[in-house]
Amino acid sequence: MLGKERQRRSTAPEMAQLRRLCRERLFAEWRSAGTLPGASLPGVRLLSDRYQLPLSVIRTVLSELKAEGVIAGEPRAAMTLQRLPLAPKTIAGRRIALISKMESSHPYARENTNIAIWQGMERLLNEQGGTLEFLNTWSPGGNSLGGLNPGTFDAILVQHEDDSLIAKLASVGIPVVRIDDDSSCCHSVMFDDFDCGRKAMEHLLDLGHTRIAVAHYPEFEWSRERLSAARTLCAERGAAEPLVWEFPYLPNLIMVAEVLDRYLGDRTAIFAANDRLASMIATMLEERGHRIPVDISLVGCDDLPVLRSRNLTTVQRSYTELSLAAYELLKEELLNPPASPAFRKIRLKCPLLVRSSSQQKEK
Repeated sequence: MLGKERQRRSTAPEMAQLRRLCRERLFAEWRSAGTLPGASLPGVRLLSDRYQLPLSVIRTVLSELKAEGVIAGEPRAAMTLQRLPLAPKTIAGRRIALISKMESSHPYARENTNIAIWQGMERLLNEQGGTLEFLNTWSPGGNSLGGLNPGTFDAILVQHEDDSLIAKLASVGIPVVRIDDDSSCCHSVMFDDFDCGRKAMEHLLDLGHTRIAVAHYPEFEWSRERLSAARTLCAERGAAEPLVWEFPYLPNLIMVAEVLDRYLGDRTAIFAANDRLASMIATMLEERGHRIPVDISLVGCDDLPVLRSRNLTTVQRSYTELSLAAYELLKEELLNPPASPAFRKIRLKCPLLVRSSSQQKEK
């Protein structure tokens, strides 16, 4: 029997060793089957036959688990799982899910930040013996977990998901961390977008620019935060409020050209919501004979690797740093869960990278 084999390998007393074996088998079965809180559990005799362990051992372990609040009911009657048991204090062997969505035909699919987060988290987990599984929940009808059973994982990372889906995941009782966005349902790790906007605008004001435009995406909170920071800093400095250009998230060059032709005027600097929009603005400015940065300074945000050839001054959002912060939060939740259930919100500051697209305003 497994119990006797384990006993021969251990110097622990027989009953203590058998109880530990019973716990390991129970926990492994619940996790592999994705058993969730509220599920009915097999009876004592069935467990005894399944694990080839004495009835007395099964009853003792179930009584211990009831006292710990893991199960409810009576060993001789109906029992239900109350919460998933705490796993050993190590990352080794842990299964982590990274849940996100990205339509394969999306214009930015190949440059999606999921890739950077995936690679960063996978490297960190593999170093500690854990595993990461990427699950794409995109579907034509909207978000869907499909056949995913969250209970089969030790923790879940989510990105680009709505709160209703995250609430379902968090209800399982395992750590859930949202990456690159805020959430009222779980822990979150994201960039401080207000800080991003403030650093970009501070740079342009320090260069002597006072006639500044901000190109942003009004539908996104992160863009609105950056705009808010730009306006706040201008007010603090007594500078003129920036002119705001609003764009849809996927603008084309014709849209950008129309805005420049109508509203550029005497602006000497532009802060764009992200590097992609900044790159499009740079293309249309150059077509119109404007020299960057001699005539117009341009600052973006993100530091996308595919656009670094543009040599844009930008506020860097490092997904390596974001992955590390999410990993550290996840590790803390797994290995040293706090007594308080309060959700933790981590906001990362972003450095300004000064390159050749911005310079001192000519007097």
